[in-house]
Formats: sequence, structure tokens, C-alpha cells
Amino acid sequence: MAQALDSGQLSLACPDVFAQEPLPPGRRLLQRPDVIATPHMAWLTQDMFHRALELAIDNTRRVAAGLALQHRVA
Repeated sequence: MAQALDSGQLSLACPDVFAQEPLPPGRRLLQRPDVIATPHMAWLTQDMFHRALELAIDNTRRVAAGLALQHRVA
């Protein structure tokens, strides 16, 4: 990613997943002005948790009724 930013192939990077988490302090990538990094927990809000629970309950009911699942990835 740093190479792509250095070469101009990327103008901005916004990673939220890293090979090692938490990242060790002092990482060069995090000190760049063209990088905005967020922890990989940004999606976990109270609303998202409730929506995920509602979807799981609905899909359980669908399986019991022999219906297709919502948001099925094949």
C-alpha cells in the first residue's frame, strides 16, 4: 500500500483491517497524511447489532418454513 501511495497509483488509503492487530505503535503507514486508518470494529454499533440479530432471527424462521434465506451468498 505504501508503494502504491508513493508512486501515485493511490492518492488516499483508508484501511480498517491489518495483518497484525492491533498494529504496533510507530508504523510508518499510520503517520502518512494520505492514510486514514480505523480499527476493524467500526461496524459494531448498537443499531448494527440489533439489525444483525433481527436478520438472524428472520433467517431462522425462513429455514424452519422452508423459505430462501435473506442475503444468501452462494
